[in-house]
Amino acid sequence: MDRIGVSFLDPLNDYELIHRIGCGTYGDVFKARNIRTSELAAIKIVKLDPGDDITSIQQEITMMKECKHKNIVAYFGSYHRNTKLWICMEYCGGGSLQDIYHCT
Repeated sequence: MDRIGVSFLDPLNDYELIHRIGCGTYGDVFKARNIRTSELAAIKIVKLDPGDDITSIQQEITMMKECKHKNIVAYFGSYHRNTKLWICMEYCGGGSLQDIYHCT
């Protein structure tokens, strides 16, 4: 995880979880607020078990970090705390991409 720049600090020092907004393949997604800036965020919390292949999660984080465009969800950072990985990103009120795809 070190090569993708994951923090080992407590994410609850930076983010306040508001409520769960969905469940994904790897874990739950929460609407949250940055404590310092009050900016809304979406946080995917992934439970990591010993021996898990986290290659696809690492690829997702790397791709999000490298994509900077007004039409792509912004990546804010990641935390590894206890047995969970928190992936913090821009909050988009329209729902998940999968929800939008199915509606259109």
